[in-house]
Amino acid sequence: ILQSARVPRKLDSLGVIEFFTFQRLLGTKTYYQDVKVMLPAAILKFGNGKISISRYWEMKYREDERKPEAYYVDALVDALKKAVNRRTNGNHRYGILLSGGLDSRTVLAASECPMTAFTIADFENREVRIAKEIANVKGCRHRFLKRELNHYPDLVEEAVELGDGMYSFQHGHFIGFFNRIRNECDVLFHGYAFDTMFKGLYLPNRKLHILGKTVSLPILDVLSEKTLLWAIFNKLAYCLWIEEPSSLFAEDFDRDFHGTLEKSVQSILSNRHNHEANCYNKYDYFVLNFPFKLLAYLNNICMRHYIEERTVAFDNDLFNLYLETPPELRFNAKVYKKALKKLNLKLAGIRDANTGISPMVPKSIEWGMSMGQKIFNNIGLRKLPHPAYTQGSWPNMAELVRHNGKL
Repeated sequence: ILQSARVPRKLDSLGVIEFFTFQRLLGTKTYYQDVKVMLPAAILKFGNGKISISRYWEMKYREDERKPEAYYVDALVDALKKAVNRRTNGNHRYGILLSGGLDSRTVLAASECPMTAFTIADFENREVRIAKEIANVKGCRHRFLKRELNHYPDLVEEAVELGDGMYSFQHGHFIGFFNRIRNECDVLFHGYAFDTMFKGLYLPNRKLHILGKTVSLPILDVLSEKTLLWAIFNKLAYCLWIEEPSSLFAEDFDRDFHGTLEKSVQSILSNRHNHEANCYNKYDYFVLNFPFKLLAYLNNICMRHYIEERTVAFDNDLFNLYLETPPELRFNAKVYKKALKKLNLKLAGIRDANTGISPMVPKSIEWGMSMGQKIFNNIGLRKLPHPAYTQGSWPNMAELVRHNGKL
């Protein structure tokens, strides 16, 4: 588009401000004032010099008819099976990016076809060990993809280019591994977006302040129309507002940094005021109204340039079920974990690599055990081979920046 001399190259400063605050651009914005992103589920028609855009589907939460919890569990099991079956109905070699968490194992649990599992990490840590255990239960071949110390510095330019600069480069995790992956599969699955849709990843939880430390409780925080905007700025996990992003810019770049952002967020929320009485759904709508602008979506984009990827979570039936499921049943993966248990009891019983605890443990006990682990790790009793290494799939990026001169 930018190669056309007819398209102006005027920087949209609001898009820049949004990126440094929310790690994403909101709504239809790009970095250029005169270039916009198409609305989801929309058709653009051009004729006789005129453009019209119509929506054939709109994201509407259905709050009118609350059903028993068991209904949502069974509906999720059924929708997961159908979604995976629709995407494995062909003569292909299937692979899956398998972490030791719950999302990709859910895809495996709903699948009836053989897959090769790939796990990426800096060393054979807890994530890799648990992923191997999951793969063994399903009879899958498992491949460990070891990341080198310069993995992220080496992919920066490609990741920025593939994502048009609208995502943080660090989410292009698998760039450099696709030749190895293609040797063993034609179609690649993953667990992207289940945590956002069915585990309530971004729903605001209650915080407790003790001795100068902030502790997250496994309880939904209270939201109202008056506090909704404040909560998005101060409680949304990926929002950097408390880090004062305005300090990065010269004063004359935008003198009303907060007011400008507030209007931008309100323009997204105002789309829902006529549809939702539930503030948690409005909060979630802010996150999901442009699913391809979620901050980790670069991982999907990068895959598509090298291999066919299939995102199970965005199946129509699953998306509609998400819109129907009450927020309190999405929060803390309440319904999601029960659905996983129904799909495959053995897989459900394996520890979650994110916590080291079985997902079948009641949430209150899991929370207590997780707090104990954090204290144990913080007092330095568990050392890893490198300051940037973690027990998960991804490194500690702050430590990687500190210790990697090339980055």
